[in-house]
Amino acid sequence: MKARDWFRRPAAVIFLAVTLACGWYYAQGGWNQNARYDMIYSFVEPGTPDFLTFRIDRFHIIWKGKKTFNTGDWAFHDGHYYSNKAPGPSLLGIPVYATLYWLEYPFHRGEIPVGLDMFNAWAINFAVSVLPVAAAAAVFFKTLLLLGFGRRRSVFWSLALVLATPIWPYSTMMWGHPLAAAALVFALYCRVRQKKYDLYFCGLWCGFAVLSDYLAAPAVVAFGIYSLLRFPKTVWQFAAGGLPMLLVFAAYHCWCFGAPFTPAIMFNNPLFLEQDKAGGVQGAFSPAIAWKLLFGVQRGIFAFSPLLLAAIPGFFAWLKRDRAAAWCAAGAFLAALAVNAGFNGWHGGNCIGARYLIPLLPGLIFLAAAWNPRGRAIRTGILLLAVFSCFNMLTITSATPMLKATVDNPLYGVCYDLFFSGAHRLFPGDGIRFYVSQPEWMQWCRWSSFSMGTLAGLSSLLSLTVFLVLLLAVLLPLLPLRLRRLVLSRKEK
Repeated sequence: MKARDWFRRPAAVIFLAVTLACGWYYAQGGWNQNARYDMIYSFVEPGTPDFLTFRIDRFHIIWKGKKTFNTGDWAFHDGHYYSNKAPGPSLLGIPVYATLYWLEYPFHRGEIPVGLDMFNAWAINFAVSVLPVAAAAAVFFKTLLLLGFGRRRSVFWSLALVLATPIWPYSTMMWGHPLAAAALVFALYCRVRQKKYDLYFCGLWCGFAVLSDYLAAPAVVAFGIYSLLRFPKTVWQFAAGGLPMLLVFAAYHCWCFGAPFTPAIMFNNPLFLEQDKAGGVQGAFSPAIAWKLLFGVQRGIFAFSPLLLAAIPGFFAWLKRDRAAAWCAAGAFLAALAVNAGFNGWHGGNCIGARYLIPLLPGLIFLAAAWNPRGRAIRTGILLLAVFSCFNMLTITSATPMLKATVDNPLYGVCYDLFFSGAHRLFPGDGIRFYVSQPEWMQWCRWSSFSMGTLAGLSSLLSLTVFLVLLLAVLLPLLPLRLRRLVLSRKEK
């Protein structure tokens, strides 16, 4: 097969398009990201007591006469500080950064220049978030083909999985939600393909999803229930596949927190404990909060990505085809929603959208893809919802992926204003390490949040234009023949 023919294959085009979309933008600093970066740096970089450990003590220093943290997302146990995040992204990032660090070592000898340091942070996120998400979109396309959904419908929902959901903006930052979502897509592919060892791999990917984001657990339970219902005699293979990830999970928590299943939140930053007390009863499901997570303008998943509403008729379509699959996918999302609506930090802090529900989004897209309406008006409506959802995600990604938790209308208020005023890539974070504390920070901060265009010196508008042109060029082989000819004819003119 010639190289140019490979790049025209739908799975390859989807992978390249999503890689471009997620890799074009980057947002570096913030509590959540730094909690993961710090763990990677501590393990890889020699010369400190934290070397080859998961401790992040070195990132808590005295500055201006008081103890300062580059992240508030820490847990304190046995005299040491640790990240309070699920370890999967950091564990995956350690070999990535170790390779970069030692390849670059002859040039920096342990004194890493700021520019190179920030490039390394981008490269870690590209390997840990962007590439897995792009691979998941391509694999989701193959999954839908195996289910008999047809090429055009499979392409549409595979692109929508990322470009029409918060997976896109969150993959531009070092968070765990997109990686967990990607792992669940890989698990779904193994479940659908059903080759000899696929049930083992399904369990393995499910285990890695939980290792990356604890709220992926409802989806893993759904996979287990479905396997038990459909393949009761071989369900042990699913459990055996998840066992290695369970051992990694137990070993990490035992090493850091003294017990195999003691989560970091048991030793959380007292700031969060004070917020919990101030917030009232924790653990009680709140219908009002559930409504806000679904339809509210502050965090509503359907308000931000209305295309996901297609999961509702898709659920009924799946009921006719596979009742167990329909109930497991819907049940996993509803269980995660109930958990999210049952704790005081339901809003996710300084962010945009219902971020805790991101690992469950592949399940909603899986349901939505089963809906195949015949009427042209309904199909046009779905396309318009897809365009609107993609535009919302582009607005968040290009304007700012993070805002204060107190902002009442982050998307349709702040992000829209920033987007249409051209003030793109406004990011409130402080970068990695402690660069924000140095006088030269204003010279370096543009490297901590950028698009490829603005990094090259283009204006925000021109950068956005270049990105959209490149994205259209990549997607050109997937366009219907008539539309493709129209685009090419205009280019020739």
